[in-house]
Amino acid sequence: MKNSIFLGLAALALAGCMQDTGTTDAPTTRSFMTQEGLLATIPGATLYGVSSQDNETEWQQTYSAGGTNGTIEVIWDGEPSTSKWFVDGDQWCEDWGTDSACFRLVKVSDNELVAFRSGKQIRNSWFIK
Repeated sequence: MKNSIFLGLAALALAGCMQDTGTTDAPTTRSFMTQEGLLATIPGATLYGVSSQDNETEWQQTYSAGGTNGTIEVIWDGEPSTSKWFVDGDQWCEDWGTDSACFRLVKVSDNELVAFRSGKQIRNSWFIK
């Protein structure tokens, strides 16, 4: 009896260790937003967050509505600029002029997106105003 209780507790402890605690691995493809979901969520919206590069710079981006591409009004660390957005299949892409990137997104709530770049999770969430 003691052995079965010990084994049960050990199994519970091991299961707890195996839970996702913020890993940077990508979720299954069923969790990612589709192009349809991306286009229904982001164009016309304002997103904001904190830079994943330095974990302190605040940013806000307002995306033009309509189509599969458009412009972004950016405020990065209080400084305004513009950039471009487009979708490539089920990826959300942004072109900042000096660099560009495409992201797979997971919508975790009505106002929070988690982004993945090259299969790795971006540190900070994107929030929808």
